[in-house]
Amino acid sequence: MKLNLPNIPHDKAVHFIYGAGIALVTMHAFMAFAGIDQLWAKGAGLLAAVAAGAVKEYVLDRGLNKRAVAAGDPPPHTVSTGDVIATALGGVLILVA
Repeated sequence: MKLNLPNIPHDKAVHFIYGAGIALVTMHAFMAFAGIDQLWAKGAGLLAAVAAGAVKEYVLDRGLNKRAVAAGDPPPHTVSTGDVIATALGGVLILVA
């Protein structure tokens, strides 16, 4: 029996894993240090994952690309909404877990 598993690009998988990690650490930090209920802490974790993905793509990568182009070099990174979505989906995993 052959399984037809989805082929997920490495970059998207890494974003997903980091999004889940960011959400998990944020959730536990909010619960341990702020005494916030688990559901609200999970929501904070999701927001942190979305924010981290957006900042990484739209601020850091875009800034690196602008500096490289200004120096006459090719842009080193692609700015991808799909990467932000993959990071957010990692946070969603923690939210529903």
